[in-house]
Amino acid sequence: GIKRLSKQDNYLIKYLDEEPDIFDSKFGGIPYWTTDKEYPKNSEGEKLSLLAQINFDKCDVEEPLQKNGLLQFFIDGGDDLMGVNYDDQTIQNNFRVVYHEKIDYNITK
Repeated sequence: GIKRLSKQDNYLIKYLDEEPDIFDSKFGGIPYWTTDKEYPKNSEGEKLSLLAQINFDKCDVEEPLQKNGLLQFFIDGGDDLMGVNYDDQTIQNNFRVVYHEKIDYNITK
């Protein structure tokens, strides 16, 4: 009954003490970014901060998650609500979710 209806897959995120590079899954820091895309900005034109990124090339995950690529979450750290618009949560003015289908491992900081 209830257990079956509320069952959800979940993943454990293990925090490591080593310094992550721009290609690693991580919280905060310098994000992976390519020069052919415009960097995420808030409604005032200021750059958003990386909240987290997940490198699916290096993760062992199952559907519905991707097997490749990199998923990033950006927020406006200067906004008390971190970019959330309660009237319309699909408006990404002060937050952004970005998916890179292919990762260019030749990029440098």
